[in-house]
Amino acid sequence: MRTRTHALRPGRRNAASVPVGIAALYLLTAAPTGARCLTSSWVLGDQRAIAAWRAAVETACPCAGYSGAPGLDRQAYRRCAEAVLHATVASGGLRRGCSKTARTIYKGATCGTDGVACGQLRPSSSRPVRCEVATADRCVSSPTLEQHACSGNTHCADVVDWTAGSCEDPRVPGPFAPGYTIVTFSKSSVLDPTQVRSMDTVIWYPAVPGSGPIDPTYGGVRDAPLDPSATPYPLVLFSHGSCGRPWQSTFLWALVATRGFIVAAPPHPGNTVFDQGCDAPEVIAAAEVERPEDVRHVVDEMLALDESPESSFFGAIDETRVAMTGYSFGGFTSYVAVQEDTRFSAAVLLAPSLPQTLPELTVPSLTMRSRFDQTGPPWRIAAAYSQAHAPKYLVDLDNTGHFAYVDSCLLDPNCGLSPGMLTRAESHAAVLRWVVPFLEAKLAGDTRYEAFLLAAPPGSLLQHEP
Repeated sequence: MRTRTHALRPGRRNAASVPVGIAALYLLTAAPTGARCLTSSWVLGDQRAIAAWRAAVETACPCAGYSGAPGLDRQAYRRCAEAVLHATVASGGLRRGCSKTARTIYKGATCGTDGVACGQLRPSSSRPVRCEVATADRCVSSPTLEQHACSGNTHCADVVDWTAGSCEDPRVPGPFAPGYTIVTFSKSSVLDPTQVRSMDTVIWYPAVPGSGPIDPTYGGVRDAPLDPSATPYPLVLFSHGSCGRPWQSTFLWALVATRGFIVAAPPHPGNTVFDQGCDAPEVIAAAEVERPEDVRHVVDEMLALDESPESSFFGAIDETRVAMTGYSFGGFTSYVAVQEDTRFSAAVLLAPSLPQTLPELTVPSLTMRSRFDQTGPPWRIAAAYSQAHAPKYLVDLDNTGHFAYVDSCLLDPNCGLSPGMLTRAESHAAVLRWVVPFLEAKLAGDTRYEAFLLAAPPGSLLQHEP
């Protein structure tokens, strides 16, 4: 099957090869006034300027205030938004080259109309996702065009960028509360069977709605009752980075749990942030052997809990839907574990390191890498992607570094961020935009999320083979 590549527009430099300091310089350099909006090295600056302009429009022309009555109709809203646009461009708050993009945004608003933002999906098109303002009765699917009335959105721009025309926003929690518990699983060391590896595994799960309070460290409610209404749930294994910890990506996994997934994240003894010398060469060499067996053992234990009437997870796990995910060295772990264990039916690799011998994934996979990640050669990730079987997706995130996938960095509070790079919140939103739909579509089987995997919004580059 032919690989479809959404290439960078002309003028894009291979940012993966640009050091962070130089990248920051590029991003801070003023773009030509008439340069095409949301292209080349100015994507992030344009995105932030457009967001600021939209906030100014909402202050001056609040959408809810345009009822459609005389003087408060769609034309009145557009005139107000246009006036704010002129003022913003004149003050230097928005490049003139982004004026057309801004006009498209306010012309695609429902303000002052009785219409809805109608998301449209035509997978065979070169522009598979679109949106237009239409009355709800006209926003109806046909044999050739899938349409969704996104009543919760006032602007088509958001429907396209953040719901892929589906009205489903992957940044939004699902119907469940995020529950979590910590269970200790133990196994013998592979290298020294006389040694016991004790793993205090963090498990996030769908809890009864309204459970509380939220523990900010884990992003969930400790030992909240599991909601049995939609069991059995898919199981996701997460392997942390070298010198990491199981709860290093709670922004992601606590939210995934609210959407009907059980996520188990074990520590890897000797290679966590709490272990002295966790990154010593001999420790890394041992971890390469021990880590894959750690996660396979946790799968065994989780499925045993599913079969135990005494367990709170009794009957809660779908053993046919198990995904392996990992960040950085956890990506290495994931590659090896998926090749060795046929129970894994999907894989998510976040800024992964790779085994010496390039792996060949035979399950649906999502690989994400950052443009300014200096921890490993991006060509090896691309080579591993080329060997993976379809369906497969490779996503490059602009203006992000190696730590875009974690909550915080213990040794560097700034997580290597430099001016012109995405903030933590921005990078987390970008990660959610891809990981949540992939798991929903390829593990949970929810076809509404397939649209997210067809094309990339500004700030991302997608290569894929469906």
